[in-house]
Amino acid sequence: MKTISAFAHILTLLCFVAAGIAAQDDWTMLPEALRRPQQGEALRYPSDTVIGDLGRGAVEVGAYRAATRFLTALMENDREASILAALDASFLDELLVALEPLAIQKFRLGSSRNEEDGSVSFLIRLIGSEQWISGELYLRFEYETWLVDDLILEQAKTFSADDIGYTSPYERVF
Repeated sequence: MKTISAFAHILTLLCFVAAGIAAQDDWTMLPEALRRPQQGEALRYPSDTVIGDLGRGAVEVGAYRAATRFLTALMENDREASILAALDASFLDELLVALEPLAIQKFRLGSSRNEEDGSVSFLIRLIGSEQWISGELYLRFEYETWLVDDLILEQAKTFSADDIGYTSPYERVF
């Protein structure tokens, strides 16, 4: 009797182990965010809790590169960069003065979309050592290049431990 009971326990254990091995190969068991892209499937980029998915999205590569150049020039405070030099001088001065206290150290370029008027928009996040700002960057293709059409920024938020209030994610205005 003990032999049959031990055999039943071993058989039950093997069933569970076999089910666990099969589940590792079954991609439907894993959450979408943890799955590796399959052959022919687009890469998945990380997500920012404030602006959503990072990466190019569905917009043209040229627009994505222009947005990256713009944010890099802002971060480096490089007025000579062609994408900043194309901006109205008073707008650029006002923008750089407003972002100066932030002391941008890095940026995140989030989800993008093609707008009805032909422009392209990106959710962005500028990150300093103590504060960050979210916003939306609009680019327009004119004169065979991508130019900044508009930039909408929220108020700066702080990373300090004193800021215990809930910060809701940036939401696009539809």
